[in-house]
Amino acid sequence: MPLYKERVCYVCHQRAKMLEESSILQVRGMNGILLNAINPLLPIASKDEILATENHMLETFHPISPTIDLQEVNVYEERNDTGFREGYPYPHPHTLYFVESANVRPVRFRPEQLRAKMLMFAFGNALAKAKILYGDDPKVLEHPVVVQSIGTEGRIFQFMVFQLNTTDLASSDGVKNLVWIDSDQYMYDYIRYLPGIRKKVVKDIKFSKQLSEVTLYPKSKDKLGPG
Repeated sequence: MPLYKERVCYVCHQRAKMLEESSILQVRGMNGILLNAINPLLPIASKDEILATENHMLETFHPISPTIDLQEVNVYEERNDTGFREGYPYPHPHTLYFVESANVRPVRFRPEQLRAKMLMFAFGNALAKAKILYGDDPKVLEHPVVVQSIGTEGRIFQFMVFQLNTTDLASSDGVKNLVWIDSDQYMYDYIRYLPGIRKKVVKDIKFSKQLSEVTLYPKSKDKLGPG
């Protein structure tokens, strides 16, 4: 897809309403960086593959409710909002980008937590767009909505493609939605900080300044994990 048909939105507030076993759930919040496009992404799964999901049995937490640790809030306006006004020239969500930048390890998202965040917002964006295109009535979509997502903390990358096939979320029967995940992809085997002095040392009459350097070791082709 040509670059002129895509645009990056750095701040986007999105919300989507869904029903799950008689409970009203809402996905809302800041996406991070969202790439929008003039044209929607094409479905990954074919119609036959989509219909085949009817026979798939979803896992359950029974007797524990899947919403047991969700925060209950009072919502006075139930609506679906992609964060963009009608007529925006880049109306279709394309790719979400998440960068985990917390410096303190205890508050930094673990890879599985980052993937959960990516999935939640990819689903929310797809659902909000589907409701605007096809209405609020639950149905199997004639044209599935696809949203990509990329997450990283600088070294380990998570890749995800979510395909919304149906907006009927009140039942576990029928057509299911699909997600593809490529997790824990290392850009580098390891990163090591080496104290050293550059060949060119910044000097002045009154002081001498020495600079340290960071050496990055690219990931080798025959390794899949950290060194």
